[in-house]
Amino acid sequence: MEYGEFLDHVQKLSGIRPPELLTRAVRATFETLGERIDDTERHDLAAELPAGLKEPLFAQPDSQSFPLDEFYGRIAARSGLSRSEAVKVARAVMVTLHQVITSGELGDVLALLPDEFLDLFVLEPEEPQPPTA
Repeated sequence: MEYGEFLDHVQKLSGIRPPELLTRAVRATFETLGERIDDTERHDLAAELPAGLKEPLFAQPDSQSFPLDEFYGRIAARSGLSRSEAVKVARAVMVTLHQVITSGELGDVLALLPDEFLDLFVLEPEEPQPPTA
């Protein structure tokens, strides 16, 4: 998948417009992901990404540990999106990323993240269903 196709797919999933805002939001998502994973994994992930998505992974020099809620907050702050829009774009980016990288690389990225980050790979979290009688 080329860079433009990646952005188009994220836009369709997230509904974020205009293109400048979408580009800034996708960049913020990759910058924040790069900040959350170690340097070795940044390089491995970058090797599977189209040009235009690699550089943001290295925008922050050191990896840090922070929860999913802060992940969304950092994307919102970097992109100018509301928190709810940041959640939408982050999920759209990760769902699209899942289609671009190998399952082995996805597994390596997920291994570095707490379980709560699995929510990123779901567009709409499922609502708890009432028990049936």
